[in-house]
Amino acid sequence: MSDQLIREQAIDPDRSVCVTAPAGSGKTALLTQRFMALMPRVAKLEQILALTFTRKAAAEMRARILSELDAARDNRPVNDDFERQSRQLASTALDHATSMGWSLQADGFNIRTIDSFCAYLTRHMPILSESGGLMQTADDARPLYEEAVRALFQSVGEPNPTGEALAALLLAYHNNWARLSEMLVELLGRRGDWAGLLGHHNNPQAAEQAVNRAVAELVSTQLAKVGKQIARYSDFQELCEGAAGRLRTRHDSHQATARTLKPPAHAPLELSADPEHLEQWRFVASLVLTGGDQVRKGGGVTVDIGFSAESDEAKRLKQRFVAILDAVRADDSLRREWVELRRLPSMDASAEGWQLVLHLSHLLPVLQAHLLLVFRQRSQVDHAHVALAAEMALGDEEAPTDLALRLDYQLEHILVDEFQDTSLPQFRLLERLTRGWQEHNSGAAIPRTLFIVGDGMQSIYGFRDANVELFLRARTRGISDIPLVPLYLSRNFRSQAGIVDWVNATFSRLFPEQEDSVKGGVVHSPAEATREKTSGAAVSVALFPKQRGAVEASFIAEQIADIQAHEPTASIAILGRTRSNLQPVIHALKARGLPFTGRDLDPLDESVVITDLMSLCRWLANPADSVAALGLLRAPFCGLRLADLQTLLEGVARPLPLLAVLDAAPARLHAAEAARATHLRTTLSWAREKRGRLALDIWIEQIWQRLAMSAVTPVDRLIEARAFFDLLREAERQGVGLDIAWLEYEVARLYAPQGAQQTSIELMTLHKAKGLEFDYVFIPRLDRPSRADTRQLLSWNLHQGPEGPEVLIAADDSSENGDPTLYQYLVWLQRQRTEAEIRRLLYVGITRGRRRVWLSGEVESEGQEYRMPGEKSLLGMVISATDEVVDFSTGPGSTEPIEPSPAVFMRLKSVPRGREVDSVNAGLSNANRPEILAVNDNRVDRAVGTAMHRGLELVARYPELPAQCTAQLSTAIRYSLLQSGLVGDIEAAQQRVEWLLNQALGDATGRWILAQHEEAHCELAIVSGSGEFGESVIDRTFVDRATGERWIIDYKTSGPGEGQSVESFYSYLSARYKDQLKRYANIMEALTASPMPVRCGLYCPAVPAIIEVDVTC
Repeated sequence: MSDQLIREQAIDPDRSVCVTAPAGSGKTALLTQRFMALMPRVAKLEQILALTFTRKAAAEMRARILSELDAARDNRPVNDDFERQSRQLASTALDHATSMGWSLQADGFNIRTIDSFCAYLTRHMPILSESGGLMQTADDARPLYEEAVRALFQSVGEPNPTGEALAALLLAYHNNWARLSEMLVELLGRRGDWAGLLGHHNNPQAAEQAVNRAVAELVSTQLAKVGKQIARYSDFQELCEGAAGRLRTRHDSHQATARTLKPPAHAPLELSADPEHLEQWRFVASLVLTGGDQVRKGGGVTVDIGFSAESDEAKRLKQRFVAILDAVRADDSLRREWVELRRLPSMDASAEGWQLVLHLSHLLPVLQAHLLLVFRQRSQVDHAHVALAAEMALGDEEAPTDLALRLDYQLEHILVDEFQDTSLPQFRLLERLTRGWQEHNSGAAIPRTLFIVGDGMQSIYGFRDANVELFLRARTRGISDIPLVPLYLSRNFRSQAGIVDWVNATFSRLFPEQEDSVKGGVVHSPAEATREKTSGAAVSVALFPKQRGAVEASFIAEQIADIQAHEPTASIAILGRTRSNLQPVIHALKARGLPFTGRDLDPLDESVVITDLMSLCRWLANPADSVAALGLLRAPFCGLRLADLQTLLEGVARPLPLLAVLDAAPARLHAAEAARATHLRTTLSWAREKRGRLALDIWIEQIWQRLAMSAVTPVDRLIEARAFFDLLREAERQGVGLDIAWLEYEVARLYAPQGAQQTSIELMTLHKAKGLEFDYVFIPRLDRPSRADTRQLLSWNLHQGPEGPEVLIAADDSSENGDPTLYQYLVWLQRQRTEAEIRRLLYVGITRGRRRVWLSGEVESEGQEYRMPGEKSLLGMVISATDEVVDFSTGPGSTEPIEPSPAVFMRLKSVPRGREVDSVNAGLSNANRPEILAVNDNRVDRAVGTAMHRGLELVARYPELPAQCTAQLSTAIRYSLLQSGLVGDIEAAQQRVEWLLNQALGDATGRWILAQHEEAHCELAIVSGSGEFGESVIDRTFVDRATGERWIIDYKTSGPGEGQSVESFYSYLSARYKDQLKRYANIMEALTASPMPVRCGLYCPAVPAIIEVDVTC
């Protein structure tokens, strides 16, 4: 069936359908057409309910529908068959709307997120839903969970079932309160899955028998699968029986070694589907598989597993067994069946775990009750509560509520977008909304319909409880009593044919051949490209030597620079599995002056600015906090070195009396250090006097300003301080005050602003890229291993038994990986789902690309040889599945690996002299707060100077100097100015910097300074460990080949003032900067092994001229 015919069936308003829509297939357009096709079928517009998972998706759907209706109303021209079809649907919908008197305003469409719909239901039934009226939904409910767990632990030691169950759990976890609390918090976050499965077991024996039946059914089913496989080899069981006999003989004769397989005690082997024979099957699995779950090769079939080569008959038996193994190895699905068999649980090994389940079955309902009390006290709920409450608001099938009956009358059609992201409570809600629909349709002229659309290959939100199994189940079995027609779109309107072909070939191997809903296995659906293939590689795989991502990041930065040079408007994305994977690329882009935007990349609590502010707040909240006091002494506004601290604190008792210690500083420290310490003492005394007299954020900011922190804070970091002060204002608004625990928690949730406001380069995680598209996509660090799942207190799975779903549930019984317990089997199942989701995550990333995609990672190297990555990494998976040539690279040809700059110990150079500091935010509303907190009067000159230095640094990296400022340099200049906080003055500032660079590039001396030299460095940062030289940054230094002399150059943006002669200008600069250049010369002489003449100069592009400064006298 053609893709177009499938789309026509999908918008048929008489059908209930499940559409599988792969990446780039035009899913939103299809939803729009379906909605318009349904409009003429209803008497009220709100009878069509469309559910999405994000507000952005809901807004986009609403905007698309309104746009189509407006186009039809204005009779705008159409260009193709799709637009003509949409126009026809829109025109019919408009005619019906006119006849019904609909206004067709945006808020008239019943298009909602599923969370907002659930909230709507709970508001209408506040008592039944246990929501008690209006409550705010918390996006991060962890503090609420922690409060509920603390309340539960108050029952420890009480002589009641709750206290006894808690005591038993604490005993099982060796009295590790912290670990058990963490596990209970995690369980509360996932209660949408287990709330309906676990409760008070009034009949524990019956519950245990039900789980045992489910396990027996699971084991029997799997044994039958494998038994069907081996039935094709008539002598397989005989070969295994012979091996078992020879192993028994070997053990009985004491010839066995530590590597010799232990045979089953039972003889002969019974390989039926009876769960009683599971141990014998495990023995056979050990013959087939290695310890690493790979099928044995011929070299592994030895006497230690019961096969020898001592006689011709023994050789024949061994060769026959090896042949069978080769056949199993050729079909990886067979190997996976054997692997699962090896993991099957024995219930007699799960007794301890079952007792823990019984304890939890009592505790968890009590814990939920505590959480409900916390919700009411805080007037907040979490998303799981809203979903569960919505179910309760509708009632069950036997007793539907009035709201459910009203909705049954009001709703005629439901559309659900991104159905692969559905969680179990959301699925159950949809079942309740549509119950009885099929019975209604049997006698109705116009049927009620359900339309769901999604893509199992893009199910990547398992950590949010999304369950791809629900999408697969709905596609095959329908929802409630409504059968769904499965339809599959195939045309890809996004990516060029080369990318589509690569994805088809590669992911048909990476994804399983058959769907496996239990393990999250989704079959690849091939796509058909609508865009022509472009020249060159569509998807490239590049490997780099291990250098913490530096070489790889430099390569990516060079590729991006090349793209921007040829296609300035092209959109570019760098996508990482984790935020840390993107850090090397961030450093490389900054080093090349390539502006970018980043989404939630740098946690704010890792910022040095925030660290110092938190030390200040901790000490103000608790002057006995010795760690906070030490933090203040080390912070830049005081900047004491370790030797100074040792001198100052010698003989001082703990807790550290900071103010008394600072009072003693003049007698114990050198003058400069004592001055900074006294400055800190004065400021802290002022802070104590003003406590309670200023708003919290104003008070802390005034202290921060008085400490002159803005003087030692990089301009691009000031906005981090602004975010912290905003957080303090929120604490004031909530009545929290200076609560350190609250501050720590909130700071840990924030991210530092990253990059420029407007740029074509974006960095984000793969999860955040879903739903987006870019011309070029880079996915680095694919060699990095996946993060291991944390051990859960409770694990569960819905097992599909012969009479319907049966629950498999187990508690953490402290068993080891590979033990035959139900808990370990469920952990293994979850691991399979996670691995399948990781492969889908890579699919999502690659399919964001329109023109080209780069995949890269690092590999171990030995000399000129590279060790291929293992298949457990995404990089290894890709390499094993692709036929493309893999590029082994040492990185860009002209750019050395860019490592992040080392941290510099910063100190306040001079203490402010009695200047009264007013808060830059005092008296201002939030809307009028300045974007940059502390800016001195010559901020434009400072920004120009910083940008010029950056531009000259980039110019010096060119193998051949350009004749004038390039487009890439202009972009870097603008980015630097934006980072400096300029907004209104930026155009004039950029013109000035570009003029200064052109002056240098048009000057013979300037080109000589910037040309390639020996031992050349730009912006060379040097920190002396002894403290003799402090921290120094040399703008430009190199060795002149012609003379053998080292030059040290310092750049200056200024020129002669009005009425000032050039000679007096030169004299002024020479006198002012002579000591600085002399210090630089001394540093370089100390660092140089072989002495050489040193010459120093000031280069002024504005003149342009170099002013040589004699530093020998």
